[in-house]
Amino acid sequence: ESGVLMGLGTWLLRQAAGPEVQIFSHDPMWEGALSWRDNSTRARYFMGDDFADCGKMDWSDLIPESQRASTLFVLDDHTSALTRVRQLSEQGFVHLWFDDNSVKGADFYTMAAICTPLDEGVGEVPYQEDLNSNMTRISRGEHQANLDFVLSRMEAYFEYPPIFDGCGWARPPL
Repeated sequence: ESGVLMGLGTWLLRQAAGPEVQIFSHDPMWEGALSWRDNSTRARYFMGDDFADCGKMDWSDLIPESQRASTLFVLDDHTSALTRVRQLSEQGFVHLWFDDNSVKGADFYTMAAICTPLDEGVGEVPYQEDLNSNMTRISRGEHQANLDFVLSRMEAYFEYPPIFDGCGWARPPL
């Protein structure tokens, strides 16, 4: 899990996966800010001074390469989906679940932004690496290359509809 914030995602993962599953939680935020902390011996936190970016760390001592293809990676860290697909697929992870997934107005390059067909005549696409970087624009060709890369590593892409859309963000399925 990358992007812990208050700990709700960790709690949800623990409830869904059960007590025997190992959970690694990554967030640059200080661990003392958690509302819920998994005190299981099967949970390990990389937060605050112990923070390690999940896409850049060496996983060999934590998850054997033979188990990575069956590992679920939950991403809620507001880092470019393209970057995370590149980093994690290079390390053998194939099951990636992205939280925040807006097409417009997101603070990073989301899966929805990558996979949504562009309108005719659109020459540039907004690109933001993460919530701490400035938004830039990439060409339609660069965007298409990014889409091709992601599609070459994707077996399925599915957007769950909102349970409650109090913000009016609902859009037709892709």
